[in-house]
Amino acid sequence: MKLVPLLITLAIIAFAMLVYFITEVMLFRLSCGFARVPRPTLTRSIIVVFTLLLTVFVIEGAIGAIVRAAHQAGGFPLWEAGLVAFFIGLPFHMMICSMLHARMTQQRISDGLAVWFVEKTIKLAIGLIAISFFALIVFAKR
Repeated sequence: MKLVPLLITLAIIAFAMLVYFITEVMLFRLSCGFARVPRPTLTRSIIVVFTLLLTVFVIEGAIGAIVRAAHQAGGFPLWEAGLVAFFIGLPFHMMICSMLHARMTQQRISDGLAVWFVEKTIKLAIGLIAISFFALIVFAKR
């Protein structure tokens, strides 16, 4: 009997991950278009995005663990570790994503860099819009 809620939870998580992955692929292809870089085929886009997500997940996880351990050893607040890890990991994220994209699509590294910047700008804009709507709702209730 307790298996059904677990399966439903796993199905919801799998669906959310699928929606996130599809969104990432769409943003990647949109970024290629905005950066005026030749768009890879849909299959190649899926492979590139999956590789980028997996690689960056591992690298940023390692950076985060190192920074967290350094913060604990230094006696600094743990909430700072996430912020520091984000800013330390950002150049690594840019370098890895740009190089992998360029090599997997047989393009120049500058093309991969352009796509990375455009993609981050789109994600930042989406985040700012979401925060703005949230702020409007909070202020409208007051």
